[in-house]
Formats: sequence, structure tokens, C-alpha cells
Amino acid sequence: MKNEWLARIAATLGRCRTWLRRDFDYRAAYRRADLDRDYWSIVGPASRDEFEALGRGKRQVLIDLGLTPSAWVLDVGCGTGQLTEALLDFLGPDGQYCGTDIAPEAVSFCRQRFDRPNFVFLQSEMTRLPIEDADFDFVYFGSVFTHLYPGEIRDLLRDVKRLLGADGQVVGDVFVGDAPDGFAGNRGMVILDRGHLLGTFRETGLDFAPLRSWTWQPGIERVIYRFTQAVSAAAPTC
Repeated sequence: MKNEWLARIAATLGRCRTWLRRDFDYRAAYRRADLDRDYWSIVGPASRDEFEALGRGKRQVLIDLGLTPSAWVLDVGCGTGQLTEALLDFLGPDGQYCGTDIAPEAVSFCRQRFDRPNFVFLQSEMTRLPIEDADFDFVYFGSVFTHLYPGEIRDLLRDVKRLLGADGQVVGDVFVGDAPDGFAGNRGMVILDRGHLLGTFRETGLDFAPLRSWTWQPGIERVIYRFTQAVSAAAPTC
């Protein structure tokens, strides 16, 4: 199942390579899209079936980490609801889902399509989330860090830290390669230097470890990281 999901991601991203290499305008792409006719290709998949399969794969990643029907889930960069749809029949009435996106068209689309009292959608900023006083069990970044520069990743993770429960987990994927200046590429596809990436993560104050990885192209890996609240050092004993 895991290998099938990774293969689907690789195929989807392979079709996106042309526009990933451009400094694309995410908001402009949504303004041009006809989401009533096609809400899947805006986030990569060639078909609705592939869109749904990738959503189930994302859900399985969270289930493997302990997701339960009563969990609180924050989906940053929710797009048109790939993970949202997969959680509709999984989260129970005690669960809570919040999806955020910087494109108002994506937020509006999801609000209309997923009209449930415990499913909420909000427009966010690049590195700031419009949420206060919440403790999420899971925060999911799907293809978000792949379009952010190191400082933006750091700032966004710092903001998420205040919304993460004591036992909460953050999941996010990045492109990793060798980039002497810290990163390479542009907004369409940001490749993070291996050494610089770890320093960026340390600046967030979160603990982190790689979860899965696979080759994107020669010299570049796509790596899924898991973040948790830092474990405080044990108090000295007398």
C-alpha cells in the first residue's frame, strides 16, 4: 500500500515538472481554474480517481502515526480538499478538521463542498495561520514546504508550534538536494540544501525526524518529515 501511494505521488509530480520549474503564481492559477468542472488537476492529479487515491494515502500516513476518529486535524494548504475528502467518513462528531489555504477560491470551494459542522476552512497568510487557542493532534503540510523558502518554512513551523498539542504531530514534505546557498530553484519548486535544512528545522524549536523518502530525480529526494513538541531535558536530581 505504501509503495503504491508513493508511486502515485511520483507519477503526479512527474506530470507537474513543467510548471514546477516556473515561478508560478498560485493565487492566479486558482483565479483561472474552473473548479466546478475540474477541481483535481489544480493540485496535480490527472483524474478524480487519482485525486481520491492520493487523499487516502495521506490519511493512511496519519493513521499510521495514530490518527483516531476523535482527532483534531489542521490541514495547511488544503487546496481543493484532497485530504479533506478522505477524512469525511473517518472523523467522528468528536473530531475536528480545519483546512487553510492562501487562495480564497480554494477556501470557498471547500466550504461549499464539505459542509459539515466540524469541518472549518479559513484563508491563511504565507507564514501565519488565522487560528487562536487550539491544540491540534495532527498538522499536515502536503506539498507546502516544496514551494516555500527556508525562512518561510521556519516561520510557518514556529506559528504552527503554538497550535500543536503536547502530544501533537506535524507532517510535511520537502525537496532535498545539494544547494550551497541554502536552497535552489524558485517558488515553483524549492530544493533545500541537506545541511541547511536541518539548521532551519532546529530554529523552529520542534523535534524532527525523517519519516519516508524517495528519489525525485538524480540528486534530489522528496522527504516526509515528522515534527513534535521538543522534549524538555530532565530536571537534575539532588
